[in-house]
Amino acid sequence: MLDTHNSGRGTGARILSILGIILWGALYVITLGFSHKYRQRLRSFECLDPYFAIEESTFKSCPIRKHYKEYSQPPSYLGIPYRLVGYQEASENDSTSTPIFERVNFEYDGSLRGRQREEWDKLSTAASVITATSAAALAIPDLAGPGSYWMVNTCFCAALGVSLEGLILVFYITIMASGTSDETIGRLARGRVEFLRNFRISARLPALIMALPVVFATYSSLFLLIGCSVMVMMGPIHTQNAGPNPYYYLPMVPIGFGFICAFTAVLVCEVTTYREEQLRLEHKSRWTLVKKSIKEQVPPFERRTISAETVIAIWRTSTHRRQEGGESKATKNLSVAIN
Repeated sequence: MLDTHNSGRGTGARILSILGIILWGALYVITLGFSHKYRQRLRSFECLDPYFAIEESTFKSCPIRKHYKEYSQPPSYLGIPYRLVGYQEASENDSTSTPIFERVNFEYDGSLRGRQREEWDKLSTAASVITATSAAALAIPDLAGPGSYWMVNTCFCAALGVSLEGLILVFYITIMASGTSDETIGRLARGRVEFLRNFRISARLPALIMALPVVFATYSSLFLLIGCSVMVMMGPIHTQNAGPNPYYYLPMVPIGFGFICAFTAVLVCEVTTYREEQLRLEHKSRWTLVKKSIKEQVPPFERRTISAETVIAIWRTSTHRRQEGGESKATKNLSVAIN
């Protein structure tokens, strides 16, 4: 009976795997290959997850692999990779080890988030131009020949609608990403974020969402090009029937599909953000102490190189030493941690 149950579970897993391959293959074709390109781009954001630094570190016997909890580091929006430089030994009262991170950027000439933001700014400009061109094309006097009037207007309407949806989506993604911490972005890139309980989001899904503005801009450009081509090839004479025509509803197909994609992307982003914020709440009170300690003790240019746990330990030690007078032990610990 047990073998039969395991066999059935294995068969179901294989079926789901095959269906997943078919689904992502279809999406690869529909998105013109941009989803795969953005998946490769998203791999560069994996280093924004502190746990990635732990796994890639040279401290092979580092005990914080087992004890590190997500979002135990204060939120950061620098877009600079984490690097594990060591860990503090566990104390008698606490069995966990505290990681010490530094923020370094060896592979890129700027912030990862800044580079992506610049790309979205350029994309929003392109989408705005396409939208304005599509709207202007609809205002051009009808130049299509007999039988091509509805074809031309269908393409222009589709280009206008899809480009508007892409413009709205790129604005939303830009604002959404700017308010998302480095660790959340790194966890998304590694497929470690849960959409619902015990259901992790594949790293392909955020790559697909990132690719949607480019896909919408590309499709709107193609519709605009097709409409212009048909209008030119069919000649300047046209006839328009006053009665209802089924071609009038054709623009609703690409516009409706774009709306479904954009709505799904927004829904996934909102639910994922809510789930991640719930995980972050348990560390919120500690971050208040961390920020206060950083402002009081750590030099401005060195603030980002100290872990949250290190700053808390320094702050507690300095408070105790300050009451006794003399040089604080925290100053020595801080110098060692920075160097």
